[in-house]
Amino acid sequence: MSKRVLVGEAEFMEPADYERFTAYPQDATDDLVEDAVAYPAHWSGYTVARRSAQEVEVSPGRYFEGRTVYGADAAIRINLTTFLPLAASDERWVALIARGRVVELKEDRAFDTSTDPETQIPVDQPFAAVEAREAYITVQQGVAAPSPALKPTIAATDACIAFVRLTTQGVQDIEPGEGWRAKTLFEVEGRVTVLEVRFGQIIARTEVLETGMSNANAAIDELRRGMIRPEIMREVRRDVAAMRRQLNVPEGARSSYYDPGLVLDQWDTKHARWLARVDEGIQMPFAQSREARLQVKNEDDPRIMFVGRRMVPAFDKVKRIFNEGGKSTRLISQVTHTEIEAIQRSVSRTSTSYGPTINFCANQAEWSRFVPAAQAGANFAKDGETFQGLGKNEAASFGPHQVYQARSVKVQSWTETYWEYVPKTVGLNGSVYGQTFLVDQPLISPSVELEFAKVGTDGAVHVIFCATDETGAPVIDDIIATAKLEARDIKVGWNEFVADLTYFDPGKRYGWYAVTTGNHTLYGTDANAFSGGTSFRFTDGAWAQGDLTFDFNFRLNGCRFRNTRTVVDFQSMSLPGGMTQFSLLHPDWKPEGTALAWEIQPDFGGALPPWVKLDPAVGADNPLAGLPPTVNLRLTMLATQDLAPMIELSEVAVYEAARVRAEFRAVSKRLDFGLSTNTIQTLDVVDDFNPAVHTFEPRIIVNEGAALVAPSVVTQRVDPDKPARREFLATYAVTNATSARLCPGGSTTNVVDVFFGQNTALFAL
Repeated sequence: MSKRVLVGEAEFMEPADYERFTAYPQDATDDLVEDAVAYPAHWSGYTVARRSAQEVEVSPGRYFEGRTVYGADAAIRINLTTFLPLAASDERWVALIARGRVVELKEDRAFDTSTDPETQIPVDQPFAAVEAREAYITVQQGVAAPSPALKPTIAATDACIAFVRLTTQGVQDIEPGEGWRAKTLFEVEGRVTVLEVRFGQIIARTEVLETGMSNANAAIDELRRGMIRPEIMREVRRDVAAMRRQLNVPEGARSSYYDPGLVLDQWDTKHARWLARVDEGIQMPFAQSREARLQVKNEDDPRIMFVGRRMVPAFDKVKRIFNEGGKSTRLISQVTHTEIEAIQRSVSRTSTSYGPTINFCANQAEWSRFVPAAQAGANFAKDGETFQGLGKNEAASFGPHQVYQARSVKVQSWTETYWEYVPKTVGLNGSVYGQTFLVDQPLISPSVELEFAKVGTDGAVHVIFCATDETGAPVIDDIIATAKLEARDIKVGWNEFVADLTYFDPGKRYGWYAVTTGNHTLYGTDANAFSGGTSFRFTDGAWAQGDLTFDFNFRLNGCRFRNTRTVVDFQSMSLPGGMTQFSLLHPDWKPEGTALAWEIQPDFGGALPPWVKLDPAVGADNPLAGLPPTVNLRLTMLATQDLAPMIELSEVAVYEAARVRAEFRAVSKRLDFGLSTNTIQTLDVVDDFNPAVHTFEPRIIVNEGAALVAPSVVTQRVDPDKPARREFLATYAVTNATSARLCPGGSTTNVVDVFFGQNTALFAL
């Protein structure tokens, strides 16, 4: 006890003193229970027995509620008739809940009825003599249901002393509520003793294990020196898979897979879940796109000229390379006719893509894994025209073309002015005479003139420009340009053969040759008067026989351009709903010192903003951010007096305007492992990733199932050299997987800010 009442020998007792006689011991007991026992909503001492089919009897016991102990001094009988289920097939569990309350017990006591001690008469009357903490029992019923029925749920503030199972026949089972019973010190001591014994055994075994682990660690350290870490092994497997593709190893079952996301050969575009593009990276697909011809607004503009469909700044013709004055003649149909099947070379292409959503894999090493034809086919395919780059320029950055790539602009152009692998077959029949010539300065020629001494009555004359080989001999089947005059249009004297505009590289030899079946004669000079080339004739369709004394009279005309800067307005590009990007594809040439500079002007329907240059070094401002439905387009052609850029506005000169979707999901072809595994890992590298607006979801499909399997663990690593590039390592827990499909996907909250997949790998562990 912490308090007691002190009473003196001669002291008069007060009523409060008697109250403290009982209150202090009770408070001390409550404190002891709270500090040493501290059971919340527990019971002790109770037992429950079946008295009859409808009654149970609860023996005396105690109910603990924090610091307060309630007691039941007598057995309690509980009639459960009202809780019996009604259906014969049902049963019901009820819980007997112990609860406590404070009650006052009254007793008859004698009280004074007068203040006069001589006349007072004691009177008996009831008085609350005892305050008791009484424990009582309540019944909580469960739901009646066919066996097995559920037991009622007990609240955290209640203590269940027993569960009773009832049927229509009455009480069937009684289960004590052991979970709510307060344990005695004797029981606790017994449990602690058992634990101590077992703990001692554990300590002894642990000491043995520590010794064994120390030895094992030493052995593992020794073994680890000869082992490869999982991260390194993953890199090795990824590199092996990449080299297998580069070496073109035949396909088969593999446990490692790698794809740089450049071409479609490993992707299943017909799969039901396919929603992506593979274009120098795994890209978000287009929600809408439109392709149309590139056209100028006014082809009659006096500042420009069209020769065929080749457009250049306005020019005047001047004589540049010539041999004239000779009066010797040569009949150009005097030998056996020859059939010629030649390939006419085409002007090289330029592709310009613009927009913040045009993001590309700039890794040249990735492209080295594929033949250039795959790359050309992926980027330049129009109306059945197959662009096959077979490596004309060894000094090019890779393949036959130069590439400049940035986040918002991609420009691709072929390094050769004339690209011989966009074939156009030319068939000719007749005698073949010609002349080679040296071009010492760059030259753009619209025509060549030949001097006729005699004109036959029939037989058209074809004039062909061709290349020469390393020895200066003409290559008859390597055609640059062609021109033709019918016999009725030819006169004695000089005749002009107008071909497509032709660009001649400086320092190279070229040739022209005439093919005819008519009885025509050309003038020429003797005694090697023209030192810049040699006349020749073909004797069998392949062999060129040169003549060291005779040269044909000819005039190769050049262009003298009137303006050094010409601005040409084109028809506007349009896309309903607005565009996030566009691409321009057209044949052209741009000699050194000249340029084709595109500019755009978004049109939102109001006041027009300033023109914006399509420059790879463009700043962060994005003129397409507002999704303009119309974009005005113009071209500035920068020229010199003798050289100018050219753009060919033929059927392959097109633009494509597009708007991307906000999500993508790519699906690879089925990858057979050749083994069974329960663990798969994927490693995806994504670029231009902004976690504020982007989400990336690595997924797989296992064993040709239909469901996307999510990874159990995803680890993300930021590239320290480029924070916008990230690696996602995903681990999947699967069951007996023998094949899988890669299904990377993602989304963006802003369609003008997207990311792309740079490469992906899969490992069956």
